[in-house]
Amino acid sequence: MRGRGGCDRSLARGLHPSGLWYGAVDIELNTNQRAHNVKVLRNTFDGFNLFAVAATHSGTTGDVDGVEIAGNRTLSTGDTCRPPVLVGDHPFDPNLILRVVVRDNQLKTLGNGISLDHVNIGSVTQPHREDRG
Repeated sequence: MRGRGGCDRSLARGLHPSGLWYGAVDIELNTNQRAHNVKVLRNTFDGFNLFAVAATHSGTTGDVDGVEIAGNRTLSTGDTCRPPVLVGDHPFDPNLILRVVVRDNQLKTLGNGISLDHVNIGSVTQPHREDRG
């Protein structure tokens, strides 16, 4: 989900990607980009390598703001032990991702289903199920 200046009010809904070398939905910024009000809703992911949905961060605090990941399911685990839903993942970056909601996802995983790192004002709500692969 990259655009020339980032993305605002973007939606990925009803996708069924499979056999992915990297990941399915990657909300990742380049320099001077923003991702605001991004929704990843009711998708089915199968056969991914690293993640089903990732919102990693390379900008400053507030460049990624308002991410909702809801109603998604994975039919298989990833090829690694990384969580299928990965938000943040820059442990040495002091900047924060703002307003993240993760809810109602059914995830098959080799470990944790969700990772939130460097998130301010975020929530993970039920029902959420993690099935170990």
